[in-house]
Amino acid sequence: MAARSRMTNRKLNEIVVHCAATPEGREVSVATIRKWHKARGWSDIGYHFVIGLDGKVHKGRPLSKTGAHVRGRNRGTVGICYVGGVSRDGRTPKDTRTHSQKAALLNLINSLMAEYPSIKLISGHHDYAAKACPSFPAREQYADLSGAVAKTSTPPNVDERYRYLQRLLTAAGYPHGLADGIKGPRTIKAIKDYQEFMGLPKSGEFDKATVVNLRVIEETVSPRRPAVTAVAFKTAAFDRISTEKAASGTGGTLTTLASIKEGADSVGGIVATFASHVPDWFVPVALTGAALCFGYTWYRRDKRQREAQEALA
Repeated sequence: MAARSRMTNRKLNEIVVHCAATPEGREVSVATIRKWHKARGWSDIGYHFVIGLDGKVHKGRPLSKTGAHVRGRNRGTVGICYVGGVSRDGRTPKDTRTHSQKAALLNLINSLMAEYPSIKLISGHHDYAAKACPSFPAREQYADLSGAVAKTSTPPNVDERYRYLQRLLTAAGYPHGLADGIKGPRTIKAIKDYQEFMGLPKSGEFDKATVVNLRVIEETVSPRRPAVTAVAFKTAAFDRISTEKAASGTGGTLTTLASIKEGADSVGGIVATFASHVPDWFVPVALTGAALCFGYTWYRRDKRQREAQEALA
């Protein structure tokens, strides 16, 4: 039976380590993280503790209250977050913990386990979600402190960078199962299929050319939806697709470059005729509509960037 403590009446059995998914070297306060989480509709910051770059431990949500840091795993757990977790580019997962943060995290874990003997497991957020967070194998690193290591420790061949690229591969429209950071047959097949579409050597590896193309996806669309079309346009992959095939995919209206040109000429004539009969109110209405469309486009772009940030967190 889980022990109770003077600090909280909650039954605690596990510590889950997180990162803030912020760029290496950039400090972020508890107040800022609390603001982010409240913007999602939460009552308070989701973590119980936050460790700054200098190793100082800051209190977040009261330990007596259930956190909001691991979906389906908040009850009976303590959420600890360190500032950082991605490289300076703001995207690539990386263990950015300073020496002070590593020491503070270890001391905090030891202190909590001493206060709550019922805590038998230290995990990382990625053990329960398809995320890179906390960008290092927490279960493996704190194996000597955990009482259930033999059954739950992270496999030694898990690669956080590989996990991150698996997520981008899925976003490109080539699903392969769970992004687990492990090189398996389904991932290799998905990589080869993607490479074939992009006209790259079918190595089945996340080689330099493949990674460069996958990173385009992250910059152009949300990682939560297929992005094959966006990538194709961005990388001129459509040069390798016949005009006839592309046109037939849109209903077969235009099947050759010649017909495309004829269609453009026809449209040009229609536009010229229409312009001579445009009423006075049309231009300001059109400009207003264009401005609204432009504003909405920027809104969607900003939303996709926030979703990408949350996916890393």
